Amino acid sequence: MRLFIIVAAAGLLLGGCNPAPESRFDTQAFEAERARREQVEARLTEEETSSSLWKTAALLALGAIGIALIVGAMLGSDARKDADQQ
Repeated sequence: MRLFIIVAAAGLLLGGCNPAPESRFDTQAFEAERARREQVEARLTEEETSSSLWKTAALLALGAIGIALIVGAMLGSDARKDADQQ
C-alpha cells in the first residue's frame, strides 16, 4: 500500500512537469477559420434566397394554372348549357 501511495504521488507530481501547451486558439488560424466560415454562410444564404425565389415563383405559377383551369371549366360549362338551350 505504501509503495502504491509513493508511485501515485510521484506520478501526480511528474504529471505536472509537462511544458505548458501552446495556445489552442492561435489567433491567425482562428481568424482565417472565422473568415472562411463567414464566406460559406454568405454563400449558403445567397443560395437559400435564390431557391426561395424559385419556389415562390413556381407556387404562384401553379396557383395561376389552377385558377385558369377552374375558370375554363366554368366557361365551358356555361357554353354547353347555352348550346343545349338553343
